[in-house]
Amino acid sequence: MEIYQFLNSLAFILLLFIFLLLRKWKTQKLKLPPGPWKLPFIGSLHHLALAGPLPHHGLTNLAKRYGPLMYLQLGEVVMIVISSPRMAKEVLKTHDLVFATRPKLTYADIVHYNSTDVVFSPYGAYWRQIRKICTLELLSAKMVNNFVSSIRQDELSNMISSTRSMSDLPLNLTEKIIWFTSSVTCRSALGKICNEHQDKLIYLMKEILSLSIAVNLADFFPKWKLLHDLGGSKSRLLEVHGKVDEILEYVVNEHKQNRANGKKRNGELGSEDLIDVMLRVRESGELQLPITDDNIKAIILDMFSAGEEKSRDPFFSDHHPEFHQQIPGFRLYMATSSKSSKHKRGNAVGGGPTSVELAAEISVDFPDKKVTLVHRGSRLLEFIGERASKKALNWLTSKKVEVIMGQSVDVNSASDGVYKTSGGETVVADCHLVCIGTPFGSAWLKETILKDSLDSRGRLMVDSNLRIKGHSNIFAIGDITDVPELKQGYLAQEHAKVAAKNIMSLIKGVEDHHKLAVYKPATKALALVSLGRKGVAQFPCLSIAGRVPGMVKSRDLFVGKTRKGLGLQPDV
Repeated sequence: MEIYQFLNSLAFILLLFIFLLLRKWKTQKLKLPPGPWKLPFIGSLHHLALAGPLPHHGLTNLAKRYGPLMYLQLGEVVMIVISSPRMAKEVLKTHDLVFATRPKLTYADIVHYNSTDVVFSPYGAYWRQIRKICTLELLSAKMVNNFVSSIRQDELSNMISSTRSMSDLPLNLTEKIIWFTSSVTCRSALGKICNEHQDKLIYLMKEILSLSIAVNLADFFPKWKLLHDLGGSKSRLLEVHGKVDEILEYVVNEHKQNRANGKKRNGELGSEDLIDVMLRVRESGELQLPITDDNIKAIILDMFSAGEEKSRDPFFSDHHPEFHQQIPGFRLYMATSSKSSKHKRGNAVGGGPTSVELAAEISVDFPDKKVTLVHRGSRLLEFIGERASKKALNWLTSKKVEVIMGQSVDVNSASDGVYKTSGGETVVADCHLVCIGTPFGSAWLKETILKDSLDSRGRLMVDSNLRIKGHSNIFAIGDITDVPELKQGYLAQEHAKVAAKNIMSLIKGVEDHHKLAVYKPATKALALVSLGRKGVAQFPCLSIAGRVPGMVKSRDLFVGKTRKGLGLQPDV
């Protein structure tokens, strides 16, 4: 009996060995183009990460080394990079059908209903069918001339009137153009039925398009489900797309109901809109493959995406300066910018986040200007770890920013742009910026019922419930309080949550102060300080420096998080 078990085990080991040998032989037989060295699990991703926020620059540098046909393994995904006209012709023309299908993306599967739109659907019978519908029905010259042109003219008149009414104010022309194209698309595709949802739909589509450019780990590691929502972008896409789908589902159902009742033209001018056309084609019975409601919604979203992407191109660069000069708001901005750029030397006082970021931005945007930073402390950014603090100092020094430590500046000593420091040094500057945490103005409180609640520094003394001492029904939050912690915006938001909860408890009649929410002062600072494209960060347990903190902060300066916390529409 034991001999049979031994033989079975031996046979299994031999089969496994042969399988692994064949697999290795097959891999070796693949004639892959040259490419950079790989790491386990992540492949060549580190080469793009080291290239910084502009990965196409990294690809260019790699192509110079490995040639116009380069092999990259990005996680689990194999990629071939083409970087010459001859190879591009081979791929895009000679072997067009082989490379016609786009790679599978998480964004396309979520937003475009499992990639069933024109842009992301695989090449085949279905793609040829919907492309034919778009070419002959949706985007034909007859369709455009019948009603799209009139809608476009109406929206253009609205945009011009709105722009003219803001002639004395700064104008964000990019937002105007994007809103114009989105409105035209919305009215053309969805007709009068969507009028009440138009603004909300445009806002949501803008957010979807901003999320579409975010890096999603699921695209590089499709088999590793645990990584698919590591950055939260997938869950946010699902959330926003769910809201878009509710609107589109309502509009499509209304069109179907109207058509069932005999009203087959739901466009604004009594003609067909794009959904009417899609439903008519589906009802004709001439299609080789069926088209579902989700397919129709996916194609409509293609129209939105194409309209907004195109609207970002034409006017918003330095290629059309003559167009910019015709806008009063733009002229005002240019005059202010020109005045600021005349300063040759700048002096920033303080070693906190504001002063360091300001000196960093000036040194990056105006490398020809002389910047001096004066700080009375022994090191910059004293609330973060020494390593990250030293990184910030070295970065500023590398950008030729003069950093003077352990001294202060006597502002009253200025004479013709010359300032004296407490150590007797001279600083020459025609632009002086004080960033030392100017004391807040609480003197007026001395004339109110809170006069006895101020400490020696002018701060309001509060208890653990954030109630002002001596006043059981008055609360204080933010920098004005004497809470022993670093004064930061996100901590003020935490104050607000506790204060709001306690105010609601008092309104409901809670008298026992032991039942009120307690605020615990933050013992560790949490901060991100930008240094050009890099940055330094202080987390509760560690300090880090490099590109990651810079990327985190530069994404939207946490404006989106704040707006979401206030229950406002995301301003993307």
